[in-house]
Amino acid sequence: LLALGPKRQRRAVYNLEDLDMLRSLSGQLALAVERLYLVERGQALVRETAEAQLTALRAQINPHFLFNALNTIVSLIEEQPEQAVEVVAHLASIFRHILHTGGLPFVSMQDEFALVSHYLSIEQARFGARLQIDRRLDPTLRSLPVPAFAVQTLVENAVKHGLEKRRNGGTLHLF
Repeated sequence: LLALGPKRQRRAVYNLEDLDMLRSLSGQLALAVERLYLVERGQALVRETAEAQLTALRAQINPHFLFNALNTIVSLIEEQPEQAVEVVAHLASIFRHILHTGGLPFVSMQDEFALVSHYLSIEQARFGARLQIDRRLDPTLRSLPVPAFAVQTLVENAVKHGLEKRRNGGTLHLF
């Protein structure tokens, strides 16, 4: 709706040229508003996509990891029951972390580092001397927000696609 007031000059009236210019301006304004709506909708879709990816990432406790962790526990029960108990405790801590951060898109680096430490403790029990870990968290980074499970996913990929395939294993440096 376009409301017109009186022209500045008294007794002046709007002519067809004025109306064409106003129609053109109102059309441009309508296009600009539509573009703003599309930009906002695009940003909302990007946010929703990122949230969906994070949700999928959280739900993706890799079945192979869970299977391997349970097999590690079974193999340790008879030979090293104390270590089997530790692995169960680390697995429980991972599930507790997932329940705690389930709906959060970001967590502190300290929380993410704790999750990674539990994950690596299980993998270390599984690989033994083949997996060496050098982990340090700079105190200035502890409160830094990071996407939930982002660091854990990177570490899991480093173990699975890097160190696991090496006959002699290797060292994972996590700084």
